[in-house]
Amino acid sequence: MNKLSLIWTCVCCLCFFTNCNDEYFYENNIPENLGKSIYDYLQNDGNFTTYIQLIDDLDYTEVLSKTGSKTLFVVDDETFSRFFENNPWGVKKYEELALSQKQLILNSSMINNALLIEGLSTIEGPVKGQVLRRTTAASVWVGLEKGEDLPDNVYWDRFRTNGIYLAKDATPIPMLHFLEAQMTSKNMTDNDFSILFNGAQRAKDDAYIYNIKVKQRDIICQNGYIHVLEEVLIPPSNMAEVIRTAPETQMFSSLLERFAAPYYSSTLTAQHQQLGGTDSVFVKGYFSTRSGTVTYNATNKTVMTPNGSTVANFLLYDPGWNLYKASETVGSFQTDMAAIFAPTNEALQSYFSVGSGRALIDRYGDVKNIPNEVLDKLVKNHMQTEFLSTLPSRFQTIVDDAQERMGIETSHIEKVYLTANGAVYVVNTVYPPALYSSVMFPAVINENIKVFNWAIEQLNFDAYLLSMVNYYSFLLPKDNFTYIVPTSLQHNQPEAWKFHYDYTRNAVYASVHPYDTSTHEIGDSINVVTTAATLKDHLEDMLDYHIVVGNIEDGKEFYRTKGGGTIRISRSGSQIEMAGGGDIERNTSLTVQDVYDQTKETNGRGNGKTYVLNQPMQSPLNSVYSILSTTSEFNDFFELLKGNDDLWTTDKVKAAKFSIFYKDLSQAGMDFNVRFLNTFHYTLYVPTNEAVQRAIQSGLPTWGDVEAATNQEEREAKAEKIIRFLRYHFQDNAVYLDKPSLSASYETATLNTNTDTFYKLNLTGENYSLNIKTASGGTAGVKTDKGLFNIMARDFKFNTANPATATTIETSSYIVIHQIDDCLYFEK
Repeated sequence: MNKLSLIWTCVCCLCFFTNCNDEYFYENNIPENLGKSIYDYLQNDGNFTTYIQLIDDLDYTEVLSKTGSKTLFVVDDETFSRFFENNPWGVKKYEELALSQKQLILNSSMINNALLIEGLSTIEGPVKGQVLRRTTAASVWVGLEKGEDLPDNVYWDRFRTNGIYLAKDATPIPMLHFLEAQMTSKNMTDNDFSILFNGAQRAKDDAYIYNIKVKQRDIICQNGYIHVLEEVLIPPSNMAEVIRTAPETQMFSSLLERFAAPYYSSTLTAQHQQLGGTDSVFVKGYFSTRSGTVTYNATNKTVMTPNGSTVANFLLYDPGWNLYKASETVGSFQTDMAAIFAPTNEALQSYFSVGSGRALIDRYGDVKNIPNEVLDKLVKNHMQTEFLSTLPSRFQTIVDDAQERMGIETSHIEKVYLTANGAVYVVNTVYPPALYSSVMFPAVINENIKVFNWAIEQLNFDAYLLSMVNYYSFLLPKDNFTYIVPTSLQHNQPEAWKFHYDYTRNAVYASVHPYDTSTHEIGDSINVVTTAATLKDHLEDMLDYHIVVGNIEDGKEFYRTKGGGTIRISRSGSQIEMAGGGDIERNTSLTVQDVYDQTKETNGRGNGKTYVLNQPMQSPLNSVYSILSTTSEFNDFFELLKGNDDLWTTDKVKAAKFSIFYKDLSQAGMDFNVRFLNTFHYTLYVPTNEAVQRAIQSGLPTWGDVEAATNQEEREAKAEKIIRFLRYHFQDNAVYLDKPSLSASYETATLNTNTDTFYKLNLTGENYSLNIKTASGGTAGVKTDKGLFNIMARDFKFNTANPATATTIETSSYIVIHQIDDCLYFEK
């Protein structure tokens, strides 16, 4: 094979693997300039003398003269002449270019691989039209910065006078390109392109590097390809830097920069010192969940600061991360980037002075006083993780923190900056987060409600409470509150915990105090709980009991909570009193200290009201077994419920079938639990002792009758009759005697074996009365003369087989108990 054939074989292979285009011209035609290297081509052409000088000055002559694999984006002398007339560096001629500027121009336009234009968008596979960004020969740049150039926060203060050697990111700036195959593959429209390029129009097969058009493409050389640009390529920095330096986004930048900090880099320091430097080098990182510089702890939901402490307020991602990845686990930086909708200075000023942000100024006095844990929500709502999902043609699909449409319109776009790691849409409006309109917001802005705010974030209740579809009544206790710990009540020493917020660790802890179950007295602290999992378990239970879906000011007395429990609300003039089941057990109630109106009717957007309390409401602590066993008026019905386990000691199946109460062998309760209740809410109707005796006299067997039966068949028949009778008094859904009228039917726990459905009870009532009609046509009414109605109970299941060692709540059932004047029968 002669030399020409060998070279042509190499070129054909190169075209095949990089372009993968069956119709490409050079697959069947030998180019005339095949024998020239990149350097030779540029030198012989005669129109690239400035670029040749650039190559020579940076000692790339030999590299670009020999065989290799390079792609070079060049500009001709005429373009350089225009550049020296007007450029961001202010240089007027080539000789004024600094070494670093020369390096930036050359290295940013060089890819260490041979790629045709459309090959730029091809990813491994090969799959066309996927790649948006590629690395170049550019390296990380370090500069000395000081004074007002540094962010205005405490992490930078020690460098403000003498300066800091700083890299804006530890990764190099990649090349961003827009190509026909890529735009087609990603359904990017011509109008999308026009908006992204600030009004520019494109033709089919146009190619752009950042916002610079390729005017001549695919010049094949012996050692790679040359593409000629219309303008000199000075790659823009990352989104954070572009926003920082753009005059119209200075105010938004000041919000972003609150989350920036300098992180020491041993790698860059070593490289700097190899070049003769003596100082340490730092990397600018932004507190965020995803960063190439900052460490995020997903378990604790905190980020590490340069001094080793942690902060709990941070951004969605690091806007300064050049090689930002749109997904943590799938793909690479090449296939997508991020986007930020950055409001103009005027838009933010209007938002804080006359817009809905005025409430923040009323609360804090000035923007600079608004804490980061409040502002991070506003900034994050303007950050999008996927650029391709924010194309103008997809604006209507962009949602906010409540997963509702943000309402972005193309008319909001003032201009667009295409940066190294994302698109910056400069907008003439502000998009407040749904959080600011939600019932959660008072927890965010109040310094004395840190505990519940921490719990909301740690337990991901924010997604639930951000919904603008529902109306919530959210009950918020202030910090340092006391909570009787259900899991401790069967310990040798029952406990009450006082919940506090640790500002150093940005975490919650609880001081442990002895609790006297008889006098309800609470002693001095004897221990501290810092285990996050244990604290979150109890806080989750509290949160479930402090959220009501609905308006608690609509005239009722009893309201069901998110977790299935019930709370009692009463009013005296403008004062609102609240009590949970545990509070009622101790004859206490809580007075609402403050009310935040977060309703849509008042504010234009919102989802309810928030009520601030000094203490949390306590859910019921007594089980059904405990209440019935200690209430003499329930004695005869309780005797039936207790059953007779001695009758079935050798048969576990029948022991379970013919019993109501049981002890779970793996998840203990307070004492005995009702066997068939699940994680739901129920009503138990307890007939008077007299009514039970009437039932027995009318033929209802007792457990004594079961024991006296002469054969097994008779014994089981009588036992089943008792159990089915008892289960008919347990109703799905907790129904309370209350003011509003009621007419409804609910299933019981007794199965109709003929229809394979559960027998029902039909209820009617109003103004604290409740009447029951049974499946057999009988009736009964709830007795109110002795106060044995609306009794709240809760059957717990803990995390251990022995309640004396329980630490967390696994699940529970809420039950309301009413005394009724007659027994309930599903059959005549």
